[in-house]
Amino acid sequence: MSEAEIKDRVAANFKRAFIQATNGCGRQMCLNKYCNQIRKGFWTNPNLTALNLLNIAKQAPDGDLEKSTDFIFCETFTPYFSASELINQDPQTIFDVFSDISSLGLSFYINENITETNPNVDWVGFHEILSKMNGLVQKGVLPKNWLMGAVKKYSLTTYRNLYYPRVALMLLTVPEGLEIDNYHVLIFLNAVLCSSPQLLENFSHLIDTLDSRILQVILWHLQQFISLRILRNLRNKDLLEISWAIRVMETIYNSNEKYKRINYQEFYNEVVNKEINLKNEYKYWTKQRKNKNKPNFDKEFTFASYPWIFDSNSKSIFLQLESKEQMLREIEMGSLMYVLGLDDPFIHLEIRRDNLIEDALTRLSSGDLNIKKPLKVHFVGEDGVDEGGVRKEFFQLIIKELFGPGFAMFNYYESQRLLWLNPNTLEPNTSFELIGKILGMAIYNSIILDLHLPLTLYKKILNKATSIEDLREFDPDLVKGLEQLLEFEGNVEETFCRTFTVETFSFGHPIIQELIPGGSSILVTQENKAEYVEKYANWWLNDGIKDKFEAFRRGFLKVCGGEVIQWFKPEELELLICGNPVLDFHELEKVTEYEGYSRDSETIQMFWEVVHSFNENQKKQFLKFVTGSDRAPINGLGSMKFVVSRNGGDSERLMTAMTCYNHLLLPAYGNIERMRRLVLLAIENAEGFGLR
Repeated sequence: MSEAEIKDRVAANFKRAFIQATNGCGRQMCLNKYCNQIRKGFWTNPNLTALNLLNIAKQAPDGDLEKSTDFIFCETFTPYFSASELINQDPQTIFDVFSDISSLGLSFYINENITETNPNVDWVGFHEILSKMNGLVQKGVLPKNWLMGAVKKYSLTTYRNLYYPRVALMLLTVPEGLEIDNYHVLIFLNAVLCSSPQLLENFSHLIDTLDSRILQVILWHLQQFISLRILRNLRNKDLLEISWAIRVMETIYNSNEKYKRINYQEFYNEVVNKEINLKNEYKYWTKQRKNKNKPNFDKEFTFASYPWIFDSNSKSIFLQLESKEQMLREIEMGSLMYVLGLDDPFIHLEIRRDNLIEDALTRLSSGDLNIKKPLKVHFVGEDGVDEGGVRKEFFQLIIKELFGPGFAMFNYYESQRLLWLNPNTLEPNTSFELIGKILGMAIYNSIILDLHLPLTLYKKILNKATSIEDLREFDPDLVKGLEQLLEFEGNVEETFCRTFTVETFSFGHPIIQELIPGGSSILVTQENKAEYVEKYANWWLNDGIKDKFEAFRRGFLKVCGGEVIQWFKPEELELLICGNPVLDFHELEKVTEYEGYSRDSETIQMFWEVVHSFNENQKKQFLKFVTGSDRAPINGLGSMKFVVSRNGGDSERLMTAMTCYNHLLLPAYGNIERMRRLVLLAIENAEGFGLR
């Protein structure tokens, strides 16, 4: 092309762009931001329009706007239809609409208000058309793969990319069936979306405005595809296709994090959690993290890069792997130092029972102590080697004492049976740091703690924002009063007589705290009551306990400061620390071991008949009696070691338990009535820890 021809081409494109920018392309709906069709008035100043186009042309090769990556010419007009218009068209016309990105991308609208952030899809009409076409498939008029035939005709241009996210959104709801080889459309859509960060971003904008019903349909199709691909033995091609599906799922997950519509557990994939080798995944993941800054970064796909796909049990396994890796490093280093007479590979706690807190605080606050080592506990003056039981008893005892009324570090809210940090405690911050360390060490040593803390605390550990709804969790009466203030339409000053302060009590004496500088002299009014409620709730959740919580979190992160802990949701972190509230005693029966009894013993048969007849509260009481906690391990009672031993013949003696070892000592009661009466008497009157 000669220089003159190039100039003519540039001039022609500039003229075409100027007309489009000032007059529009003539479509009723257009997504092109450089077209005046949807930006009425945006390009109306001719001089400014010309200047803008010249600036864009400067970035293009040879000044040619058609070659610019920042400018999109509206392409030749293609027909588009509402569902009511298309339902009466012949199959070829419908096929042609599905074969053209911009045509399908503008069809099936409810009203003429399609934007880059609002898909505005007539879902009922869209699926009616699909039903019509599938009916023609059943009659043999259309081939089974008609939709893939239409999709294969797609040719992407910069302009058509504007409509592709809406097309993908609609087609991802199409039920292709469960056959493994019947996911060609889904694979194609995912591959194209993942080929461009801009396409994924625009797709995510549409996801943000999607209702939960359609969102779940798309998520279900993606989950089903991933599951079936895994179950047929993974190949490299499968992993590539799965990686596309998971990246599309990630846009849905991130959108749902911003605008909650479906439960986070919907993103768990059961097959991934059951079939994938988590140990290998952890290795791939750690390898990627180590190599990410190297020139030859290994980009091998790993599920661990998308932790939301794992359930709480799998995440706990990853945490154990991370913990084990860190512990092994400490043991290896410690063993070397130990050989040299310089260090010990374990943490050894020498604890006096009558001086539990002081001894633990002194030892765990030692600057030369690495608290990520495995823990071994010895109670002074007592025989025995810690094989796990003594360690468990230590955690039970120290938690009971630290969270008890004697230290007054926590306030107890009886209506909710929950504890929250006491803003007026006289205990030093080091005690709160000790609690944080204890919780972290319990995780690292696989100990379930009997804690009654609100979910809010776990949110704060993970740096999640709090709101008045979190305050409601442990003090609903306070929140009810604040809501009554917000709803009041009269004279707030005279009726409520409040200032920007919060009043608490310490040993019966009132303590006044200002919510804002000078708050004691600022009355709460109709105009500022919303600010007052926000400040008041925030004081209880954050400001009033700031130093204490920061010390607690600091202690926790000294033990659990790795990356995996950040994978957890607050609910999952609570499960990890406090165990699973779901109690399946049939699973426990399957794994129980016996000493002096057999599985077929009459006493054991009666025992399980009684236990299985318990209501939920009695089940909790029983579990707490034998383990010290009313919750199961994170992956259920079937993962727990439980032993039942014979403890004498038929008598009125109560059964006893060694909670440190999950060991029940059961007399051979002679009949089921006596068994039921004495077992219930034992669990309903049990107090304390250790041997009962």
